[in-house]
Amino acid sequence: VLEEQRKKFYMTKSELKSIKERIEEKAKLLQSYNNESNYILNEIDNLSKDIFDIRSTREKVVELNKALEERKAKLDSINKREVELEKIIHTNEYEIDSQNKIIEKISKIDVCPLCKSKITPEHIHSIKDEISPKISSLTLEIGSSREELGEISCSRIELKQEIEALSQEIYKRNSDILK
Repeated sequence: VLEEQRKKFYMTKSELKSIKERIEEKAKLLQSYNNESNYILNEIDNLSKDIFDIRSTREKVVELNKALEERKAKLDSINKREVELEKIIHTNEYEIDSQNKIIEKISKIDVCPLCKSKITPEHIHSIKDEISPKISSLTLEIGSSREELGEISCSRIELKQEIEALSQEIYKRNSDILK
């Protein structure tokens, strides 16, 4: 009877030791899982801090890209218009200069090359009267062209800012989607 109890005691002691070892293994495994989950939670927190907008989607990026392309097209359009206006200004200034030179030359010559008569102050005055409306019209066109150039300059600044902002937002949203 004593021998049986001793066997039971050693068996129980052995089982208890085995159970303690399994508990220690499970505790280590649990600690490992806790460490891993803490690491993952920290990574999620770090990524969350860097996220621009949690609701970023591919559709939103496509929409922003369309808006960006529209702004770029508008910028190209105003750049072309600017070139046109600069040509108009240059051409009109050249024409005004030419008209003024005609008046100056007429006053220096004695015989009109068109009508072959002697140049009189009335003749010079009639030529000036004929040329003055042209010069006035060209001057007005230059003024309106310069005014439009000023508006284009303001629009260009706005468009460039919008393009930069859209580009940055697209970059951030693409980054969000990857994260």
